[in-house]
Amino acid sequence: MKFVALPFKQTFCAGLASLVIIAIPSVSLAVTVEQVPNPRQANKGWVTDMADILTPNAEAQLNQIISNLPKMAAKSPYLP
Repeated sequence: MKFVALPFKQTFCAGLASLVIIAIPSVSLAVTVEQVPNPRQANKGWVTDMADILTPNAEAQLNQIISNLPKMAAKSPYLP
C-alpha cells in the first residue's frame, strides 16, 4: 500500500468545504432569542431543549444542579 501525501492547500480546502457543507444546515435551524421559550414559565425548570437532544433524565439532572447553585454558592468560601 502506497501512502500519498496531499499538499496542505488541497487538504485545507477539502476540510473547509466539508465544514461549510456540514455547518450550513445547522445555521438554517437556528432560532432567535425571542423564539426560545422561557423554561421557568414553560416547565418550571431551567432547561429548554428545543432540539430534543437531552433525555428527560438528563434535563431533570440539569434542572436539579442549576436549582442547587445558589445553595452551593452560599456555602462557598471563595465567593464574598
